[in-house]
Amino acid sequence: MKRFLVFILTGFFLIYSLSACSSSVNITSEELISKLKTTYSSMNSFSESSVYVSKDSKDKESKVTTNTDYLKPNYLKITTVGENNKALIISDGTSLFLNFNDSKDVNVRDTAKKVSMIYSRLSASSLYSAESVVNEFFLMDGRFPSDYIIKSEVEKSFKKYNEKKCYVLNISFETGVKQTLFIDSERFLIVGNKIEVYSLSDSEKLLFSSEEKIDIAEVNPNLDKKIFVFETKGKNILKAGEMKKKLLTSEVLRGKKAPDFKLTNVDSKEVSLSSFKGKNVFVIFWDPLYKPAFEDIRLLGKIKKELGDEIEVIGISSDANSSERKAVFKNCNVDFLNLYDLGSKVTDSYSVNVVPHTVLISKDGIVLAEMPGTQTKKAFLEAFELTKK
Repeated sequence: MKRFLVFILTGFFLIYSLSACSSSVNITSEELISKLKTTYSSMNSFSESSVYVSKDSKDKESKVTTNTDYLKPNYLKITTVGENNKALIISDGTSLFLNFNDSKDVNVRDTAKKVSMIYSRLSASSLYSAESVVNEFFLMDGRFPSDYIIKSEVEKSFKKYNEKKCYVLNISFETGVKQTLFIDSERFLIVGNKIEVYSLSDSEKLLFSSEEKIDIAEVNPNLDKKIFVFETKGKNILKAGEMKKKLLTSEVLRGKKAPDFKLTNVDSKEVSLSSFKGKNVFVIFWDPLYKPAFEDIRLLGKIKKELGDEIEVIGISSDANSSERKAVFKNCNVDFLNLYDLGSKVTDSYSVNVVPHTVLISKDGIVLAEMPGTQTKKAFLEAFELTKK
């Protein structure tokens, strides 16, 4: 998953409903979420372990295990191991270190003043494959919270899970995602998560499911600041800007013929780049899990409206189903092409290492500009001036 620089994501979510308890529940979803936030924010230290298992529509299964230690206000250690990927994230109270797959390159940045304890288990708007999941507390700029919630409600009865009496919070998203949180009724901690993704065109068609079992200790008196140390020996410690400069690949295609492609849109219709010969085209590679990319989508939508027939815009994502992609474009109020790059073949052919990544292609199919990372409207318009030379 080389193109994801600044966001990683989080563990998604567990378990099967078990037998209902006889006592009835009298709490709203808003009140329950408020109690969760209060509980997590008041904890001085804890250790958490989780096992996350996902299954796609073809019953292909993936598994990720995560261990997390936290010491207030900003000491954090997260280790995640999947079948193909692993990650180590450590905050020593001053610096935040991020290392993936034992790479020599380590991203370092200033630690946040405090950690957001509830993080993204209250957000199921999008999904990655299990191998890329990393529990994130305050990481980066991505992970939009609950942009697309249709409704949330608490079941009328408690349910027992892992010998605990639990509230059951059900959340539905307009992206076709249904999330179930199992919450310990005594400690108000999340002990289980279940995610199901259904097709928007067929509400009975299950596309993806995941379960996460979470073991959490409210207080771990054995935590010591000594465990929040990152061993830098043999590593390249790069600041955020240095890492970005190292990983961004620019000017690879400029002046060359743009690789042609044929992809499907959200309505399963094929679209080829060659069909736009004679038009200037902005192609933006993006991902629904990285919220800063949304602003680039909005800006390109506005530019398309302003320039009219002078420009076409194409959005390409390789890690989202059509319902997720539709929801983001609706949220951004844009109507340009929304294509799916299955297997990331087109994304790789354009040497995309980080999203968003925007490419400007001339009327005769030549790459005029490559713009990795988020951009401003001014930058997009300055690039467009290249079409007039």
